[in-house]
Amino acid sequence: MTAERFDRYIVKTYPDIAKIHYRANRIELEDKASLEDSQMAFRRGLYFAKRIKLANGSTLFDLLATCSHDFEPTDAASVGFDKNDKPFLYLQYIPVFYSNLEGKNVDMNMAYERVGDQLKATGSQLSTTAVVDRKFPDPEVLQCAHGRPKLDEDGHLSSTQ
Repeated sequence: MTAERFDRYIVKTYPDIAKIHYRANRIELEDKASLEDSQMAFRRGLYFAKRIKLANGSTLFDLLATCSHDFEPTDAASVGFDKNDKPFLYLQYIPVFYSNLEGKNVDMNMAYERVGDQLKATGSQLSTTAVVDRKFPDPEVLQCAHGRPKLDEDGHLSSTQ
């Protein structure tokens, strides 16, 4: 399947993905090709997030949609190659949680590599915990940030709400 056919398949299979707004950065807005590549990496990332099952029975997409503040432009899928030039998909997601320990919103890194049907957590411990621990996220440590005010690193209301 070509990349273009795969991209059409994504929006046909999950029409809601096409409706999710991609927030481009300034550089992408000046370079149409870069913007198109980033948008497709974002949509591909969301497609695979729908296919990553968490230990609690939901999907990573569900977690991003209902628990994190929003989908991030860095939630994306890209092709990588191992040392033997064998291709794999690198999947990265940056959900925002509220940390009870820090008393503020924190960006978390969840990264995976997918080779065929095999998924391997490569990011923080959070990447593994989400797919093996049915109690994730631990409410004593992390809470959903969705619905909470967006705060900057200093705990002040963010100007990007």
